[in-house]
Amino acid sequence: MATADNQQDGVHGGLYVDKHVAYIKSLDKRHDEMEYWMTEHLRISGIYWGLVALHVLGRPSALDRDEVIGYVKRCQNADGGFGGHEGHDS
Repeated sequence: MATADNQQDGVHGGLYVDKHVAYIKSLDKRHDEMEYWMTEHLRISGIYWGLVALHVLGRPSALDRDEVIGYVKRCQNADGGFGGHEGHDS
């Protein structure tokens, strides 16, 4: 049964939060798809937008914090800037 604010099994106001969170988490697991490799230059932006979406959905801890921080640090270059993916120019 739904509560007063319509939350039930990951559904909030008609939005299937659990499904959205699962989709965001799945985006880095598609290593067998060509699109995954063709968009590696967008990876750091994807991290940003994925984290924003997870915060909006109320699930900021859905991604492993240490893994995300480690990845972002690996994208930082000697000039202090960040590339779109590891080994990319700032």
